[in-house]
Amino acid sequence: MKMNKLKKFLAVTSALLICSGTMAYMPQDTFTNANINTAYAAEESVAINETNFPDEIFRKYVTDEFDTDEDGVLSVTEIEAVKKIEVKNKSISDLTGIEYFTALTGLNCYENQLTTLDISNNTALISLDCGYNQLAALDVSNNTALTELYCDDNQLTSLDVSNNTALTELYCDGNQLTSLDVSNNTALTTLSCCYNEIISLDVSKNIELINLYCIWNHLTTLDLSSNTALNYLYCHSNQISALDVSKNVKLETLRCNSNQLTTLDISKNTALEWLECFNNQLTALDVSKNTALTKLYCNSNQLTSLDVSNNTELTKLYCSNNTYKISLTDGKFDLSTLPAGFDIAKAFEWTNGTVESNILTFDDDTMPVFYAYDSGNDQTAFFRLVTENFVDELLFPPTDEPTLPLGDINGNNIVDSSDASNVLAVYALVSTGKESGLTAEQKTAADVNGDGKYDSIDASLILAYYSHIQTGGTGTIEDYLKS
Repeated sequence: MKMNKLKKFLAVTSALLICSGTMAYMPQDTFTNANINTAYAAEESVAINETNFPDEIFRKYVTDEFDTDEDGVLSVTEIEAVKKIEVKNKSISDLTGIEYFTALTGLNCYENQLTTLDISNNTALISLDCGYNQLAALDVSNNTALTELYCDDNQLTSLDVSNNTALTELYCDGNQLTSLDVSNNTALTTLSCCYNEIISLDVSKNIELINLYCIWNHLTTLDLSSNTALNYLYCHSNQISALDVSKNVKLETLRCNSNQLTTLDISKNTALEWLECFNNQLTALDVSKNTALTKLYCNSNQLTSLDVSNNTELTKLYCSNNTYKISLTDGKFDLSTLPAGFDIAKAFEWTNGTVESNILTFDDDTMPVFYAYDSGNDQTAFFRLVTENFVDELLFPPTDEPTLPLGDINGNNIVDSSDASNVLAVYALVSTGKESGLTAEQKTAADVNGDGKYDSIDASLILAYYSHIQTGGTGTIEDYLKS
């Protein structure tokens, strides 16, 4: 299962596909190198020449891998011996000739220079990876045996998978899709359609879904009531205003940050281990039922308190940049009117204000009032209150959060595609004038190239390092950058 591509959620690398298959052709007859006809028929041998295989690199691959008797012709016996075609990252611009392999079950042409790909004759294909090319169209209507399709990072404006009812994994990230119909793909267990322009997504028929990655689209709603098998949900960086996950009781990871959520009920999600809901409009967050939670990112909301006393497994808590706007009466504010959950006995270290009983008096109502909050379980969170007269955006005072390794934005001690996705997400926010939602430590970790910014270049470096590690490389990201 190609899981690391979003948990990677979001942007984005591909693993090698290992596929197998059998080829069945009629015996070779009287054709020679000089007189092979380019129109292929089931009883013909195939000359390995420029006419049949125009791309020099692909032609050499076919020669080296399949022409075992070195006579310049693919005999039926040689074709039948082909179990897979793997031409990843070989700078191939034309795969003409692939049509001869009509019993091919596995094709990996990831990261080439393809602008077209005709696989209409390859009806036995089970697994196809054509990601990271320049395809403007992809016709898979004849490939009804497909169970795995990876067509991410191309230039597709549409994708018809209605005939591909056997699909269990579909990755179409990084294209230009405005819609995606997966209603016929009832066997899907993984759907990743990140970094597109999809306005709506109907997954009601995909009841087998375990992994759903739909970050960085234009979704305003997402109905998950039928997806009771869901373990991983990445829906961040959309425009979702309400999210009901009450039926998704198997959910282990939820990343719904950078939406427009005002409430989030996760009381039924008792298996939840990882929650990212930062950069929303939440005024309250109850995690008392989520006792398996190990990572919680709820910064850049409108929270005024947080109780994690029940979350004894929690190892990472990011709860900064929470700003709640209030109105003063005669320069004072009644703290008992804050959203439910706030306990004045747990608030301390008030800055720019004094508290007597429940009444807060601002020293300067053009500046925020900061306070620390005892969240339980040896965790301290920081919040601020601002008035309508607030005129200056101030960063929060430094906290005692541990220093993060370079590139490890989410603090899980692994530098992978999800960190690159985080960098891209905050880069987009900052580019539009919004706050990043990152702590000082996260900003340092995100600035991989040390230029004082966190942007797409840093994300690309993280992805390159992640690819280096996935293909057997070793060392830290600092070592990789020096090499």
